[in-house]
Amino acid sequence: MSSNITVTRKCLECGNHFTAKTTVTKFCSSKCNSRNYKKRKRNEKVLKADKTFMDSVRTDYNLLETKPFLKVTELSKILNVSRSTIYNLINNGTIPIIKVGNRTLISRKDVDHIFKPHQSIKTEQPKPIITSYYTSSEAQFQFSISYNWLYQLIRRHSIPFTYHGSLLIISKPHLDNLMQRRSKERKNIRQWSSVADLMEEYKLSRDQVYGKTSKYEIPKKKKGRQIFISKKHFDEIMNPVI
Repeated sequence: MSSNITVTRKCLECGNHFTAKTTVTKFCSSKCNSRNYKKRKRNEKVLKADKTFMDSVRTDYNLLETKPFLKVTELSKILNVSRSTIYNLINNGTIPIIKVGNRTLISRKDVDHIFKPHQSIKTEQPKPIITSYYTSSEAQFQFSISYNWLYQLIRRHSIPFTYHGSLLIISKPHLDNLMQRRSKERKNIRQWSSVADLMEEYKLSRDQVYGKTSKYEIPKKKKGRQIFISKKHFDEIMNPVI
C-alpha cells in the first residue's frame, strides 16, 4: 500500500528544499544523487592516492637515511624545507659541500647536528572551545578537498580544532574565513612558475606536476603556448606540515 506521507527535506547536493515521500530521502533528483555519488567516489580515490603517496614518502625517507652523501633535493626532503633554504645554508657556510663534476653533494656527517632531536618539555594544552564547527567529512564535502589537504590547511594556518573521540572537529568560522581569503588571494598571485621549472625543482615528471595542480586545484594561467602555475600554492603542497 502506497504512503501518503510528504515531508520537506533539504537536498544534500544543491541545498534546495523539496517535498519527499519518505523521511530518509536525501536528494531532490536523480541528477543530484548522481553528482553526490561521483563526489564521494572521487574523494575516496583521492584519500587512497594520498595514503599511497605518504607510504612512498616514508619509504624514500628510510632509504635516504642510509646514504652517506646526499643531494640538495634529498636533504631538503629529509629536513622538510625548500631547496632554496638548503642553498642559503650552504652559501652562509653552515653546511659544507663536496663538488663532483657538476653535482653538489653533502656529507651526512657534516649535517648530523641538524638531524639530532632536541629535547623539549611537553605541556598539556587545554582543548579549544569550539561552538560552531565542521566535522572533517563535512569540511571535505563543503570545500571538495581531501582529508590530507584539510589537515595541512588547519595545521599550516592554525585553525582551531579538537577531537571528540576519534572525530575531528574544526572551527567553522575560522575555516570559512580561511577559504574566503584563499579565494581572494588566487586573484592576486604575483609569483608564477613554469611547468619545466617545477619539474626541475622538485624532480617531478610533467604528468606529476599537472596531476598535483589538478588534484589540489592550484591556480594556473596560460601565456602564449606555455602554462604557468602559482609557485606559492605548489610549494605548500610539496612541503607538507608534519
